[in-house]
Amino acid sequence: MNFLDLKYEFSFALEKITAFFAKILWTIKNQIIYFRIIKNTRPWDYSYILEMMKFQIEILCKNIEKNSLEIDETRLPKIEKMKRAIELLNNIIEDNFAIRCGYNPDAIKFKTKLTKDGLYELIAEKNPKFENYNEIEVFENASKLEQKEWNELFDILKNNLKEWWY
Repeated sequence: MNFLDLKYEFSFALEKITAFFAKILWTIKNQIIYFRIIKNTRPWDYSYILEMMKFQIEILCKNIEKNSLEIDETRLPKIEKMKRAIELLNNIIEDNFAIRCGYNPDAIKFKTKLTKDGLYELIAEKNPKFENYNEIEVFENASKLEQKEWNELFDILKNNLKEWWY
């Protein structure tokens, strides 16, 4: 084995070792960064997937705002779409559609009544202060708004996600 072969073998080994330690450092860094989101993640609900996506898009958006060398003409619309996606994800995670469509928890009071069978019956009583309040209309509007925002979110992701990098 000549000197050039030995030099090549050494540099190849050094590159492998460097890559190994770089992966370890990235792993530690990511565990620190993602700890606050991972500690609350559970495998049984889609909202945790959405929370992770929102967290990741927030990080990416901040990095593009601060570090991107891209011109404003193309960068600013990306940031705007990211912020809208974050807002939509937040609405879906919070499930705030009924509140945003006028739901008022004081409009209907629920009471329980013991029946002859020993069971409880749930009785809804409309608050007289809210005569014109229509909870069916509120929930129909909330359902429509939710569907609209889910569609908008996935349209944003489908049409823009591949371009979100810096």
